[in-house]
Amino acid sequence: MAAPPSHCFNRRGFLVSTAATPLAGLVGQAEAQTPPAAPAAPPAGPEHAPPATEQGARIFLNNPESDMLTALVDRLIPAGEGGPGGVESGVVTFIDHQLSGTFGAASNWYMRGPFAEGKPSQGWQYALTPAAMYRHSLEALNRVVRAESGKGVAELDEVQRDALLTRMEKQPFDLNGLSSSVFFGLLLNNTIEGYFPDPLYGGNRGAATWKQIGYPGANPVRGDLVTDKTPYDGDPVSIG
Repeated sequence: MAAPPSHCFNRRGFLVSTAATPLAGLVGQAEAQTPPAAPAAPPAGPEHAPPATEQGARIFLNNPESDMLTALVDRLIPAGEGGPGGVESGVVTFIDHQLSGTFGAASNWYMRGPFAEGKPSQGWQYALTPAAMYRHSLEALNRVVRAESGKGVAELDEVQRDALLTRMEKQPFDLNGLSSSVFFGLLLNNTIEGYFPDPLYGGNRGAATWKQIGYPGANPVRGDLVTDKTPYDGDPVSIG
């Protein structure tokens, strides 16, 4: 069997590697997962978005954008290996709600020029806000894919979506003035963040990801378990 594309997580290995990491500090540390070509973005942490309303309800994304994002997230963290995939766990809802809030609007960032290619440590270097970047990139990506294959992003099969994501990451192409690797880096960061947050914010539905790694959640009585190497076997506690 061929090795999976580099962007696809081996969920079991990924969760094991993060099991000793306090989840409260994980959101916003996803920059290490971003390809070097994609400058790091400020975190899309739960404090930057309104709480989730109806589970799965969309606030920012329109239907075509939601379909495209669902197709991509489905291949970044596929279902299987005894745990939920990114789509099943609510990553798309998490990202949608993030884009509708402070993070999406970059309302507390410095967003004046000049804009130049910076180093990852220098943070966001784009005139587009994250919300505008998603809208711009998804539209441009769909146009490129349809011109090449006659299909939209959401119509591609799994193999084609894997190939597309690999190309976005490893062989960057133009998305109407923006490198595909930049959008890939932002999407990958937000997908990781949306897989682990408090369920209040739309991702990590049913605290399934926390349960996989034995994380107690926001349990003030058992805060010692965050650094305990013994997996927590109770139900995680949401802040909501």
